[in-house]
Formats: sequence, structure tokens, C-alpha cells
Amino acid sequence: MTRRGATLGVGALALALSACANASVIGQDYVDPSYDPRLVGTMAKYGGVMPMEVYGNPFNVPKNELDSAMSSAMKGANFGQPLDFSTTPPEGIASPYSLVVLFSPARNAKANKICANRDQPTAPTEVGVKAMMVVCSSDQRISSAIASVGQANSPNDPAFTRMLQQSLIVLLPPRPEDIRGGPEFRG
Repeated sequence: MTRRGATLGVGALALALSACANASVIGQDYVDPSYDPRLVGTMAKYGGVMPMEVYGNPFNVPKNELDSAMSSAMKGANFGQPLDFSTTPPEGIASPYSLVVLFSPARNAKANKICANRDQPTAPTEVGVKAMMVVCSSDQRISSAIASVGQANSPNDPAFTRMLQQSLIVLLPPRPEDIRGGPEFRG
């Protein structure tokens, strides 16, 4: 291999690795066997609002700025009837459903316990942003996932937005007709 070929190869590898740093990883996902995608329609009956509780803050911004960016990024990004995820739901919305987001969860944080006990341990994240996301029905877990992204500089960073939106696909999985119809389908 020539020196120029080796240099091009190293450059391509560096470019590929930097692209991976902005990729979202969704893992440790769980969906309760009783989950039915029509549940999203039931959730939407509460004014289309899904209450969201956010614990921790991976960015050096005021909490209300993080909450607002998350709500904007996730609004209507789910399959089925669009939901508005809000840390400040309108007065009179008494939905039993909620989305709990715990940033920098510790290894011993329990997704299956967070709906009944919001006091879960956190630990510093080595690189990027990591979040445990759990959809609750009162004190019962409906679904959960651990989401992470290698680099995100602010709550408005496109990589962070993608992580949140991709998490919704795992947390509130679609019906087969939603997939065939694409994300513009709202059933």
C-alpha cells in the first residue's frame, strides 16, 4: 500500500468514527406483553398530551430550556395519533400515562421500578448523553429503553433530537399498517 493510500484509509476511518459518535443507540428495550399499539390512541384522549417527567440534565442549560427542547423534539414523533410530550401539561389533564426520563442512570437503576419509585440512582456518563426512558401507566411500566448518543452539545443538537425520536419508536412501537404507511400515517 502506498503512503497516500494509507493516509486516505486513515482519513476515511476517522470520518466514519466521527459519524458514529453522533449515532443514537437504543438498547435494553422492553415492551410489556399486554401492550397494544392502539394504546397510543387511548393516551391521546387526554388532550393529546403525554405528561413527561425529566430527572437530571446532561447539558449546562436551565431545566426549562431542556424540557422545552425535549417537548419540541418529541411532539408528534410517535406512530399513531400524535402525542405532545409535556413537563407542564395543561390544567385538568389527569392522564394515568406518563413518560419518565432519567438522564445518566446508574447501572443499578431499575427501569421496571421507576414508575412506582422515581428515586433511582444516577452516575456520571463517561461520554455523550445517556437516558433511561420509561412509559408508565400509573405505577406500572408499559415499556422502557436505554438511549444514548456519543456527542450532543445542547438540547437542540440534531443528534440529541434523533435519539429522542428514535426512542419513541421503541417505547411506543407501531402497528404494521403504520410501518407500511410511513411516519406520515396517523391512525
